[in-house]
Amino acid sequence: EKLTPFRKRLAKFVLRRAPVVRALSERLKERLITEFGVDEKKISVVTIYVDVNKLGLDVRTLQGEESRSYEKLSREFESTYGGKFNILTVSRLVPIKHIDYQIRAVQTLVGEGHDVVLHIVGDGPEETRLRAYAKELGVGAHVQFHGYRSGMELGLFYVMCDCFVLTSDYE
Repeated sequence: EKLTPFRKRLAKFVLRRAPVVRALSERLKERLITEFGVDEKKISVVTIYVDVNKLGLDVRTLQGEESRSYEKLSREFESTYGGKFNILTVSRLVPIKHIDYQIRAVQTLVGEGHDVVLHIVGDGPEETRLRAYAKELGVGAHVQFHGYRSGMELGLFYVMCDCFVLTSDYE
């Protein structure tokens, strides 16, 4: 999570000696250079990208119970959230992920008259606080907590939602 002084020293030691370092953004690349002293030539920026077509839901044929389950979940999602702008985040619910920023953004969008739903997939120690925060901001109905999901269920969220949001400091 957060870099303690010891973890920061350890990171500097390891990163400076690594033959290659992957950064998720130009911002993180700059931080690696300025804060950790990593040689710019060793850093490759490879952003996070999810190709929903490679989740397998459109490529493989679902059989039997899995197919029925997928169709049922898909219909339920469409009947509950269809017609809305669906925003997805998949994350552990911990402070460094800044899910509260997303909830605040939903408050702004709803205040501007947009019909949006933030789907939070994941669990963690911040869940109770985040639920209370959404209610406090008056957007509890626009923020849905789905808990931990994997496999086909997680893939369904990626397919059904309109966009993915990531507000994490680190990955």
